[in-house]
Amino acid sequence: FTGMLISQGYPITPGFSRDNITGIAFLLLIVTFAVAFLLVLFTRLGQPSFKRDKEARLISFIFAYVGSAVIAVLAGLFLTLRLGVGMPTIGTHKELPILFIFAVVYSSRALDNRIAPVLFSLVPAWVWALLSNGLALLSVDVYTQNLITAAITLVFMVLARVCRFERRRAPSLD
Repeated sequence: FTGMLISQGYPITPGFSRDNITGIAFLLLIVTFAVAFLLVLFTRLGQPSFKRDKEARLISFIFAYVGSAVIAVLAGLFLTLRLGVGMPTIGTHKELPILFIFAVVYSSRALDNRIAPVLFSLVPAWVWALLSNGLALLSVDVYTQNLITAAITLVFMVLARVCRFERRRAPSLD
């Protein structure tokens, strides 16, 4: 609502990402990926929270919420830079991509190592981009696009759950 008052309903077009071939958004994506990879690999933040003691586990939940807020801010910045326009209603109807991101995080935690969460979040993001662009280029109806994307997300989550169940089950020696 405040954004509508500031911009009076008109889009703000600074032209950040249209300056050259790569643009600022692509450079920010590379820097963000590198920082996330280094944080997960070389700090205690990358250690799974269930492997810590009680106090460290509680602190890790606070870091998870702060990290979630930082990622939300970066997502808004990336979206604004890619679209080249700032509008207060730009993030509406993004529930399905958020569900897809949840499926990515859930499936990467099923593998439970320190390198996989960062790597397995970048590849499905590319899959999401290819899927949405491909369906748009094929002129598939928006509602059908949502149905296809939700079905693929559901399949990935079921596969992640099955893989996690198979890893937990220890082979019997009897």
